[in-house]
Amino acid sequence: MRKHLGKLSIHRSRRRRLSPLALVGITVSTLLILVVTGVAFAMPQVFSSHAADAEHQQQHHQKHKHKQEQDQQQKQQQDQQQNQQQQKQQDQQQKQQRSITPLSSMKINSQQWPR
Repeated sequence: MRKHLGKLSIHRSRRRRLSPLALVGITVSTLLILVVTGVAFAMPQVFSSHAADAEHQQQHHQKHKHKQEQDQQQKQQQDQQQNQQQQKQQDQQQKQQRSITPLSSMKINSQQWPR
């Protein structure tokens, strides 16, 4: 029971205040949790498991391999196109050489000409 001493009561409603040390402890803990959460969000590979890291490496390797295959196919196509162009140019040059033969290379027999 409460004892009443006039207007003042012995049992005052006392509010517990946070001590400065408790306030610093709560603040530091909160900041530490926020920093760790931010780092985990920004760099998930730091907190990933070994299995997840292996899967990530495999995906990266597959993407890199696919890119190399595409580059190689493009190179082959370009080489084929260049070879075709070179072959066309050679064919055209040969046709020109066949159609235009100098007179000096032709043998003229006087017997072949009618008199």
